[in-house]
Amino acid sequence: MIQDKLKKIYYGRQIHDNDLKKILCIRYTMTWRCNFKCASCNIWNNESLPHDDINSKDIDKFAKSVLLKDINEIILSGGEPILRDDFPDIILSLHRNFSKAKFSITLNGYNPERAHNFFKRIKDEAPDLEWDLIGISLNGPKEVHDKSRGVKGSFENAVKTAELLKEFSPCVHFSFTFLKENVDYFDWVCDFAKQKGLGVHICWTVMNDRFSTNEKDLVFQNNPDLVPVLERYSDVDQIKESGNIHKDYITYKQIIKKAYLYDSIINKRVMPCHAAKTFFHLAPNGDIFPCNFDLSEDRIMGNIKISDFDTIWKNAPKGLDQDIKSGTCMYPNGVCGDSDINRSICQVDTPVLKWYINKRKTNNRLIQK
Repeated sequence: MIQDKLKKIYYGRQIHDNDLKKILCIRYTMTWRCNFKCASCNIWNNESLPHDDINSKDIDKFAKSVLLKDINEIILSGGEPILRDDFPDIILSLHRNFSKAKFSITLNGYNPERAHNFFKRIKDEAPDLEWDLIGISLNGPKEVHDKSRGVKGSFENAVKTAELLKEFSPCVHFSFTFLKENVDYFDWVCDFAKQKGLGVHICWTVMNDRFSTNEKDLVFQNNPDLVPVLERYSDVDQIKESGNIHKDYITYKQIIKKAYLYDSIINKRVMPCHAAKTFFHLAPNGDIFPCNFDLSEDRIMGNIKISDFDTIWKNAPKGLDQDIKSGTCMYPNGVCGDSDINRSICQVDTPVLKWYINKRKTNNRLIQK
């Protein structure tokens, strides 16, 4: 009886996985400008100017699309978002238009007071706006972090920013980017965050035209010693196996999905991706891309300053859907990014369940090189 019920759930999810149409998430890079010179990144060389960026009026116009009525998540990034003087106006406009959406953001934390003032104004004017995650970049102890970010004093400012912003979200994390030079400091950052009453999440070095990395910098693929770190981070030790694989999958689904993500990344496995389907990337100048990691000109779907979103979405470049489905854009980028691919994994069950069943039947560790 239980087995039949589980099979019914499985086939129901399989139908669901093949019929994802609603746009649920906007990933918005607020600016390419940045005041850091990170070892892994070239974005600070970008010559974009403030007048190149879309403004709150552009967002008000863009948000009128009926295709965006189900948006429940908005992810903000840069560059450094708070370099924008109109940062609060942009956030308030997004909230006004997408009132159901929770917000996430990553900052470099270099200007604590400016960040606090911006977030306070937003809270004063929109007390119901929810910050699902506020990430502050931290790559290790002071010397390690400052060197990796290319700016002296960045460690102290990051810590101060994180502590100040706890006022606005119960989920303030240090955002740790794995580099060749700091692979031994993730546990240090975890312990430090715990002392401060904060969380930690992992970012990774990637390869594309915005980053100054190459294949050797992709520590997840090239360093099997990181597997225990990923196992601890994924909480796989919390899984208590029973004789029923399907039941275990349902019980520990979130842990299993995270393990699937990391096992896939380190083994360069193509994963399901719903870019240009359930989410998309909005660039600072208003260009619409499927995602945030392959920003080649042939993937520009349109620009919200020129066309309304409905027109852009319905006239996507030919072959784009098949290109995304094939996963050819995932590697050798290192990985296309957890903020995008993890979103897709969270929306489906069947590919993850198949992977999990195979792991159980072959008695293999969930994360292994």
